[in-house]
Amino acid sequence: MKITMDEAHVLFDRIPISRKEFVEYDAGHEPPAEYVEKVTDWFVKELKP
Repeated sequence: MKITMDEAHVLFDRIPISRKEFVEYDAGHEPPAEYVEKVTDWFVKELKP
């Protein structure tokens, strides 16, 4: 089952938090290295003790 970008945006808009960012990459089924770096940076910033 493939989700369209429109469907992904609808799901994203339903997430009930204000500090969020929708990022999309044209990379097929595997996330690119820049995605991993972005997620890691987010975890460090948002989940620091």
